[in-house]
Amino acid sequence: MENLVLREYRSKEDMAGTYDLAEVAYVEDYARIGRDVKAGLRREQRVAAVLSGLSRIFRALRDLSTGYVWARDGRIVSCIHYARCGLDGDRWSIETLMTHPDEQRKGLARTLVQKSLEAIRARGGRTCELKVRADNESAYALYRSFGFTPVDSTVHLKNETPPDGETIGDSAPYVLQPATAAEWAAGWNERYELARRERGSDLELLFPLSPNAFRKPPYARWLAPILMRMSGIRGERWIVKQEKAGRWVGTLSAICDRTGGREHELTMSIDPEAEADVAQPLLATGLEWLDGSGDQPVLLELSAARQHALREARALGFHEIMTWHRLVLRLDSAPDVG
Repeated sequence: MENLVLREYRSKEDMAGTYDLAEVAYVEDYARIGRDVKAGLRREQRVAAVLSGLSRIFRALRDLSTGYVWARDGRIVSCIHYARCGLDGDRWSIETLMTHPDEQRKGLARTLVQKSLEAIRARGGRTCELKVRADNESAYALYRSFGFTPVDSTVHLKNETPPDGETIGDSAPYVLQPATAAEWAAGWNERYELARRERGSDLELLFPLSPNAFRKPPYARWLAPILMRMSGIRGERWIVKQEKAGRWVGTLSAICDRTGGREHELTMSIDPEAEADVAQPLLATGLEWLDGSGDQPVLLELSAARQHALREARALGFHEIMTWHRLVLRLDSAPDVG
């Protein structure tokens, strides 16, 4: 390992180098998505510069660009990024782990995971989660060796030619409506309870959701629109409520890229009891809002347990591009794997 140096990730100096690495390490992932890996570099650099300045004021922002890199002769050949989840100082996630093909099977990734878990523990972290592509057997085995446990799976789908869909009729027991930013923020508890019902009791017992994943501080609410404009994107949200009880049974978020440099995105949460009635109208509403916003494909991530919603998505023109497993590690009971 001559000329190979392990050090902390430095956002300003290392961002371009990690994009260079991603272009080689994530060839298959980006080919399936259809994304130009370099398209977001300048955008992320602008956002990172703003967050770096704000992190001096808001402590919670200091853990958004954290990690380690292996550099050989000054070139990044392996890196890991981890971040704090929401307002919870005890919940963390590994966001990225990648190694250049020429440097694999040398223990670099294992060292990066070990260093990151030690750093998360030192910051008071009690749990760490991550996602790994289902067919990435070597990465899956690595994480399992550290004690990570699979808890659920998500299916990633892509839509390039969306057909017309149906809306919720006047006689249906549900009401679909756009949500203002204020209504979305005020409804954090409704979104939290909806997400819990969607996950199911077994998963909630194993790895319960935190309310702080949905409840945002005031500075985060005014900062989000600014960062979206800087990133060249705009968003819209919808809520589905029971007409009489007023309970939230579905939500949809749409992200539209205005630069032409990356794909659009839909994110849906849905109550299993209402899935058969509202999955198709929600998705159709999001696709209609995105219609005419460029030739980029639309990406959608759904829980593998939401079989009816998956069927409706396929009927609307989505096709599966990959499946990811989500794994969780309880750091207070994890084995110390060197």
